[in-house]
Amino acid sequence: MSGTQIRFAQPTDAAEISKLFSSGFAPQVAQLLIHGCKGASEHIRMQLASGAPNAESAYFVAHTPDSIVGAAEMRRQPGSLFLNYIAVHPGHRGQHVGATLLLGAVRMSGVSFGQIGLDVFHDNARALQWYSRLGFTTRTSADFLEVASPGGESEDSAYLSGLPQADLCQKRFGFSKFSIITRKGVLSVGRIGDTWFRLTDPVALGNPSVFAVLSQLDARRRMFAVVPALSARTAHVIRVLTKTHRMEAEVSHVLSSLCNGRHGSV
Repeated sequence: MSGTQIRFAQPTDAAEISKLFSSGFAPQVAQLLIHGCKGASEHIRMQLASGAPNAESAYFVAHTPDSIVGAAEMRRQPGSLFLNYIAVHPGHRGQHVGATLLLGAVRMSGVSFGQIGLDVFHDNARALQWYSRLGFTTRTSADFLEVASPGGESEDSAYLSGLPQADLCQKRFGFSKFSIITRKGVLSVGRIGDTWFRLTDPVALGNPSVFAVLSQLDARRRMFAVVPALSARTAHVIRVLTKTHRMEAEVSHVLSSLCNGRHGSV
């Protein structure tokens, strides 16, 4: 899009970035993500205000002389990138803003080789088609499932770790993460908004002790799991909330596709 420029985000961009990210999801999906939480904007602002040049997360904005029209977050690791979020203002879609933003973000990230990955929701047909045109292919799929305890009793004890720090984060941002220590290992648990516990390890779904300790912590919260497709048979699945696909491509291939215009109108 003529007149659109890409730059690293600044702390003063945080509110607009958060708004763009959250508005890209349907309400029933946004409630499962940190960008649907009340403090998402403040979390982004604090990340940007830290000024750490080697932070894992790097934020970028696409802007015109008048306003910010797109935003992206890249997670950087040695030899790889992960596109955590990318969003374009509805009034500027179909004008190549997304392609310009992605190209600038990859170039400015400092990672010019290896793999770039992303997750895309299965019902986002437009995004799936766009990423496919850029050379991304689906590697795995994950289910977002509302779950309940598998029932029965477990001889395995479960203990909470990191809860005081998580409580501070929850109060400030509306989301947090802590751990449950079991005989079989340490399991990560997230809290999203006022409604959900989030589990990400299929092992947790078969352990009644995990559900018991979370219920004791906050009996009002429901639980959802983000797990590889078809891996949740040990838990009581209440309903499928949504599904995502993990897509990957070579950084060099994506750059070539973007530079050569093989991206359609985004």
